[in-house]
Amino acid sequence: MTSERPRDLWRPSKVARTDLGVRSQYDWTEWLQVGGFFRKSSVSSDTTDVTGATLEDLVNGESRSQLGAHISASLGSSWLDAAYRRQGGAGWAKSDQEVRGGGTLESLGGAAFGVERQSWSGGESAVSYHARAWTRSVLGVSLFGEVEDGRLGVPFFVPPKLPEDSDPGEPPPEPEEEDPAVPPSFSQGTGVRVGVEIRRRKAIFGAALLSIDQDSLYALGLPMDRGGVASAGGSRSGSEVSLDLPLSWVITGLSLRGSAQFWDKTDSWQYLPERIYEGRLSLHDVFLESENLELWVDVGARGRDPMSLPAQPQAVAEIVPFQQSWYARLQVRVSSVRLFLLWENLTVRDKNQDYPGRIQPRTRAMYGIRWTMWN
Repeated sequence: MTSERPRDLWRPSKVARTDLGVRSQYDWTEWLQVGGFFRKSSVSSDTTDVTGATLEDLVNGESRSQLGAHISASLGSSWLDAAYRRQGGAGWAKSDQEVRGGGTLESLGGAAFGVERQSWSGGESAVSYHARAWTRSVLGVSLFGEVEDGRLGVPFFVPPKLPEDSDPGEPPPEPEEEDPAVPPSFSQGTGVRVGVEIRRRKAIFGAALLSIDQDSLYALGLPMDRGGVASAGGSRSGSEVSLDLPLSWVITGLSLRGSAQFWDKTDSWQYLPERIYEGRLSLHDVFLESENLELWVDVGARGRDPMSLPAQPQAVAEIVPFQQSWYARLQVRVSSVRLFLLWENLTVRDKNQDYPGRIQPRTRAMYGIRWTMWN
């Protein structure tokens, strides 16, 4: 995958990414499966045509990889998964171990849990937990709740090392071992979500209360916010609503879907606006006696309120303005051939941005074809 960017906004102007993945699975018995996987990604950049390129503009050319195995067991309505990943590359955990499980009881509901442990360089480790439970539906009403707690490592960028007499415009050499002067950082936090789901015929309505307690907030490590400093966290509370309303009485297969989150007001919590929303009209129907013609159509909008970003050293936090994008999706299946079209920012709004000065395209379209040649 290769991308070209405007020279006055992005450095480097050319970035190429390569991904390789292999995955296998073996059904040992009816209730036990084992498998393995390997993934590798690399990114290269070209700054030869950019004036004033600096070390921070360069992409770390070292590839990142994952090599691991997993085992899954299921017995009746209960299940258990375990996975181990050995990870290569600078700036993230050296290994990751995860165990997940759960089950259901028809008369009560169900529950699920998960434990994840990360091992970082220098002998550091981090453990996090996740649990979720829900009740069975009574008169169309079901209650649910989930909680996350623990410590997680923060991935970070390790700049490529250039010889002292090198030209910054030249492609960077393959980086060496991870710089011990950049130790990993960790963030401790707790999140809680408790709510209700109501089903009436085919209509679904959901609502929940949200709570976050985080000790620190870090920049994402992207080129645009790489100089941003970590800030103190705190507590946030909010709510969310979701709706899936069939409109088959208007057109067969038509429905109205949407969701929104509302958070308490604050000026210091980065990357979390007070309001986030998405809504769309969706149409899905199958035609012909052979059911060889299928149609999906979506028209909707997504948006958010102004958002705070990490402050640069010795500077105040920056705010990006309100953002909204109308979009349309079309997919047509003829037998095993699928044609698709995605068109974003239909209204050609020219101020959408997630970072100051990084204006998103006024409009963008993606289209293609997928052909399944055999099952």
